Amino acid sequence: MNNIINFLSQLGANSQSLTQDEIIELVSEHQLNEQEIKAVLERDHQKIAELLNARTNVCGLLLPAEDDEDSEDDSSQEEEIAA
Repeated sequence: MNNIINFLSQLGANSQSLTQDEIIELVSEHQLNEQEIKAVLERDHQKIAELLNARTNVCGLLLPAEDDEDSEDDSSQEEEIAA
């Protein structure tokens, strides 16, 4: 399974569109099995997800990070006021 993940990672990192021949060359470099090769060449996203046992209903959240500088400034100001 790592082979197809590495292949998909490299394919995703490539910013240009690859020809079918270039994709076949990448597939051979990563030693994918026949099912994986067929799914990749047919661009069958559902089959690739099935081969990877991937979950299809995934949610992601982005939360803003806390600003560490503000909290340091606040505590130093409180110390100055207390002094």
